[in-house]
Amino acid sequence: MTTGVTPEHLLRRVAELLDRVATLLPPATVDPDWSHHAFRWRRGRQGGGWLQTVTHPHAIQLDDLRGIERQKTALVRNTPSSSPGYPPTTPCCGDPAAPANRR
Repeated sequence: MTTGVTPEHLLRRVAELLDRVATLLPPATVDPDWSHHAFRWRRGRQGGGWLQTVTHPHAIQLDDLRGIERQKTALVRNTPSSSPGYPPTTPCCGDPAAPANRR
């Protein structure tokens, strides 16, 4: 008894099915181009996600940000301490003069 299904027909149907399933999968993970300065987190459909490079980020001044004064103050205070060539602005772990909760 033959079903009339040829190997070519079966392969074509499998290829169509794989094309439909592929639309449900997240894109292949690729390491971001770390030479850029801005990245966006993209959520996947089934959880997880990946970093997407933002090639042309908008220029935002610190004064443009509203309602986050405490975070802006912390950013300004902490940025030089994490930048090469700048001395730390707060005592660090090995500093005996640092408060006990900072050691």
